[in-house]
Amino acid sequence: MKPGDLRRFKDNDTTRAYDGPGYVQIAGMPFMVTEIDSGPVPAWVSFIAGSEHHQHWVHDFVLGHSEALDETR
Repeated sequence: MKPGDLRRFKDNDTTRAYDGPGYVQIAGMPFMVTEIDSGPVPAWVSFIAGSEHHQHWVHDFVLGHSEALDETR
């Protein structure tokens, strides 16, 4: 995962758990990575989804619960 990558959150029980009040609805949501922590083991990632810039989400969560999109499709 790197800045500029297009990804989509998977639609599963974990991502649907965020569909409640006060949370960002992420199940199935496409997004573009804007920034990744530059440490040897990245801790966070920022991305644009819809019209919002979401900053400093846990890197392993985003990586593990999303998949790359094919920009040519």
